[in-house]
Amino acid sequence: MQENDSKRNRLIYRANYRGTKEMDMLIGTFAKKIVPTLDETQLPEFEAFLNEEDPDLFKWYSDKGGVPEGHMTSVMKLFLAFDYSV
Repeated sequence: MQENDSKRNRLIYRANYRGTKEMDMLIGTFAKKIVPTLDETQLPEFEAFLNEEDPDLFKWYSDKGGVPEGHMTSVMKLFLAFDYSV
C-alpha cells in the first residue's frame, strides 16, 4: 500500500507544478481532492490526464465539454464536474 501512496503523492505533486500558475492552482486543487479517492483503474487515467496540454484542459474545463473522442475518461468527467470555487 505504501507504494500506492507514494504514486498518489507523486501525481499530486505533478498536478501542482504544470507550468502555468492558473493551471497549477486548478489542477493542483483538483488533484488534492480527487486523487485520494481514485481506484486502481483510475490512477493510470489520471496520469494520462496530466499529460494533456494546459490550453486544452483549460478550454475543456471552461466550456464544460468539447472533449475529443478518446480523451473522455472517468477522470476527465470528474474534472469537468469539479467546482474549483468550493
